[in-house]
Amino acid sequence: MSPITLRKCLLQDMMTQEEMDQMRANLSLDRPVYEQYLVWMKNIVPERI
Repeated sequence: MSPITLRKCLLQDMMTQEEMDQMRANLSLDRPVYEQYLVWMKNIVPERI
């Protein structure tokens, strides 16, 4: 069983599919990896150095 499948099994009772999709969108996990990295860098690096 993959970690993703296990997570879905555990969260299925607590969240609907729509709520899981919304959480993925809020965390930018629905984007390609390179976009996720850019979002992460934007949040990590201060605007003024």
